[in-house]
Amino acid sequence: MSRTKDFWISNAIFVTMDDKRTITRGALHVENGKITELRPSLPKGLTLKNKGVIDAGGAFILPGFIQ
Repeated sequence: MSRTKDFWISNAIFVTMDDKRTITRGALHVENGKITELRPSLPKGLTLKNKGVIDAGGAFILPGFIQ
């Protein structure tokens, strides 16, 4: 099975270690196994139907807890 090294996870509630930074229905970018970006929405031109975009279905994601 081939795995992509560059993808987005969207439609999730991202809870960070920063109390002031919980993003609802945000988007997280992963490149070569590392988080490169966390933003309030997908970049312009990308949708949940694009290849390389994973729909988290509103799940909670806690990025950065494991190095």
